[in-house]
Amino acid sequence: MSNYKVGVSLSPQKIKAIWAEHDRRVAAGDAKPSRSAIARTIGVHRDSVCRYLRLPRPDDLPAPMVPGTFALPSTDALHNALKTPRTLDELATVLGCTRGAALDRVDELRGGGQLREDGGRYWLESAPEPTVSDVVATDRQRIRLEARLRETELRYDETLRQLEESEARFDHLIAIRAPIEPVRIEADLSLSGGEATAIVQASDWHVEEVVEPSTVNGLNTYNLDVAKQRADRYFRNVLKLVRKERQDVAIKTLVWHLAGDLVSNYLHPELEESNALSPTEAIRFAKQLITAGLRLWRDDGEFERIIVVTSYGNHGRTTHKPRYSTGHKNNLEWMMYHDLATIFDSDSVIEFQISDSYFNYLDVYGRTLRFHHGDAIKYGGGVGGLTIPLIKAIHRANQSRRADADFVGHFHQLMPFSRSHRFVVNGSLIGYNAYALRIGASPEEALQSFHLLDAQRGFTIAAPIVVEG
Repeated sequence: MSNYKVGVSLSPQKIKAIWAEHDRRVAAGDAKPSRSAIARTIGVHRDSVCRYLRLPRPDDLPAPMVPGTFALPSTDALHNALKTPRTLDELATVLGCTRGAALDRVDELRGGGQLREDGGRYWLESAPEPTVSDVVATDRQRIRLEARLRETELRYDETLRQLEESEARFDHLIAIRAPIEPVRIEADLSLSGGEATAIVQASDWHVEEVVEPSTVNGLNTYNLDVAKQRADRYFRNVLKLVRKERQDVAIKTLVWHLAGDLVSNYLHPELEESNALSPTEAIRFAKQLITAGLRLWRDDGEFERIIVVTSYGNHGRTTHKPRYSTGHKNNLEWMMYHDLATIFDSDSVIEFQISDSYFNYLDVYGRTLRFHHGDAIKYGGGVGGLTIPLIKAIHRANQSRRADADFVGHFHQLMPFSRSHRFVVNGSLIGYNAYALRIGASPEEALQSFHLLDAQRGFTIAAPIVVEG
């Protein structure tokens, strides 16, 4: 120890403490411990630390600890040790750590208000028993915090729901192309027998919905196979009606109103359990049926033009409640219509007129036809029937733009054009279902509408398109 006594005033215990603190920091992962930090911990000048760490290690010190093996004493062990006043050296001995480690843990307790120090000894004072007022204040604070936590959780859940809804809309809806400008159909007056345009509707197919006979007293059966069979008959029977009418008049143009609710979607909770397909799968299935039908009409129908006028239905929406200005952007069918328009974009016969608005207009032989799904018409199933509510709705629509005839779907009941009420209500492909039975609707077979608009005489022919075998 002679090297440590020449020209210095530190005791052998201080020298050992410097080396012990150095070893502790190295073991804790500090490859080059700060001399100033060691000096502050031991309570000596930095120069003394530098000087002694340059000299040989004292012979009677334990071997240096391996880096990574050092661990500070646990809180419980520290509290137990400080139940009795102790010096840092005593505390280090009881805890089995270095004096510096004991000092670090003691420093952590200084801000708590319970650590006491006197004459180099440290101990913890027991906390006083809380009063009734303290307990009440603590409980009130806890209740307020719990209420705030519940409110935060509710807001978080609502935010997650809105995020999921937004992501679903983003995944489903894409603007593939701009809406097509309204087209006009002019009559070819050179034809000796005159000219007419066939107008057919397709709505309320609900292709993925399942109707079990037991749920409608045996009045109907509907599933994916039946939907395809009825759709196939629909396309074939349209051609039969057109060929029949061509005996007396030239029919060069077919107007097809895709009137919406071609899928059921998950609009009602029970449909999540009973539907045969998910909404996206149902859209794909409907698109397959429509694509096949359009190609049949184009290849075998001898039409010069097939104009597809679209309306999106309420069942196609992806939002919980209807949207008005953004209804088209939140509807699976509107997306499907744009996809179909892209498929037939280069076709010389087939053209699409897709509207962002609820209404879609077409000019045929100088007559304005208005197409819409029909869900904006408020009808609660009264004994007076659909006629009065529909006439009122048409009157309101005519305030902004007058139409000579309206074509709607939605109500699953076929009502042909009449010169007294001047509107067409389409039937359905699904036919009678449990919902119709529940609201007391009259059973009606699956039918779609066919009309012939003569260039000179106006509407002349109205016929049902039979789709059941």
